[in-house]
Amino acid sequence: MRLRGGKQWTLEPVKPPKPRAALIRRDACDATSSELIELLNGGYDDTSAATELNRCGHRDSRGDRFTRSNVMGIRQKNHLPGSISFRCQQLRDRGYCTASDLGAQLGTSASAVYMRAHCNQGIHASSFKVVKRKFFMYKLSSGNSR
Repeated sequence: MRLRGGKQWTLEPVKPPKPRAALIRRDACDATSSELIELLNGGYDDTSAATELNRCGHRDSRGDRFTRSNVMGIRQKNHLPGSISFRCQQLRDRGYCTASDLGAQLGTSASAVYMRAHCNQGIHASSFKVVKRKFFMYKLSSGNSR
């Protein structure tokens, strides 16, 4: 660069600052990501997966321990199913369905399915708890068609 009076300056290239999102992003290395995928496919929920990764000594890109929200962000970024959808799919593979689906099959309402399951009238309910919520799926008990 040439200034008035003939003096010349040479400027070094300057790296632009990283965007704020890149500074706060918490990614995982490839080895940690593959282990996280194995844990999630094994049925771990986000909290349990974070605990297991921390127990094995893994850290995020900023050197911090994994939390439920870190795992959830990585899972969503990589389009991995959550523990609820994973558990529901396991139960669907075993013949269970939601109360509204079973009600449609039987020609009744979902509330009738709830009542029949509660009173042990030919419908078996399977429940699983995720964090503070309890989820139910239903199937006809063996030998019952309606």
